[in-house]
Amino acid sequence: QRAQYGGTVTALALFGLEAGALDAALMTAWSQDPEDPYLPRPWLARTPEEVLAATGSKYTACPTLRILDETLRRDAARLLVVARPCQVLALRKRMRIQDPTFVGEHIALTLSLFCMWSMPYREFRQWAEPLLGQEPIRRIDIPPGQMVAETASGTLVAMPHDEARARARETCGLCYDFTGELADLSVGSTEWKNDWNTLIVRSEAARTFVETAAARGALELEPFPPERTELLRRAAAQKKKRVLEALESDKRRREPYLRISQEERDHFLGS
Repeated sequence: QRAQYGGTVTALALFGLEAGALDAALMTAWSQDPEDPYLPRPWLARTPEEVLAATGSKYTACPTLRILDETLRRDAARLLVVARPCQVLALRKRMRIQDPTFVGEHIALTLSLFCMWSMPYREFRQWAEPLLGQEPIRRIDIPPGQMVAETASGTLVAMPHDEARARARETCGLCYDFTGELADLSVGSTEWKNDWNTLIVRSEAARTFVETAAARGALELEPFPPERTELLRRAAAQKKKRVLEALESDKRRREPYLRISQEERDHFLGS
């Protein structure tokens, strides 16, 4: 009831802790500061109660990886990292660097949320605060055509989707990854079934984890329909195309944060 759509991320984190497969999960939760209730903050969940405190999508950028190093050194030998695609990319780059102070082997699984864009915190607060006051937010959702925030007391406020997207971080327009392609698992919503999530399994470790969770009743799985898979692929490809078009038209000729081959550029730009 507290989770977003099918609650897959929450269910997997709870299962991992309760089954002894994980020591902790690095997640995002709302600030507990009454003066700043809309601020998302990094959150280390070591108990079921702490996992439940982080349920739901935030749609505002949070520096989740800020506490990663300390967590790996002090708090978790088997850590689940829940992050956005851009953060997973940063984490994978970090894991490739020879750094004896970084115990990357303590990362058991990486889980990426689907993400098209996120709103800067100040932009979100400027919109929400006059409408919600200082009341804590329970959840944010993006149904077709809107961005909706719900408070703890049930108050709902909505913003047109195009207006919300226009407030997104500029760097989100240069992000090449919608589904978190470098994660072990990717989870999101694809506007198909509102009480389900779409789950992409990308590694054998993740497959074993998901199948064990399903076998023990922590998850309910159904195959994703082929026609929906094609729509998801198309959405991911369109994001890449928009990024390449923006780079091509950018008078400043900024270099992308990834090396993109000419073959790949030609593929997505239709050359």
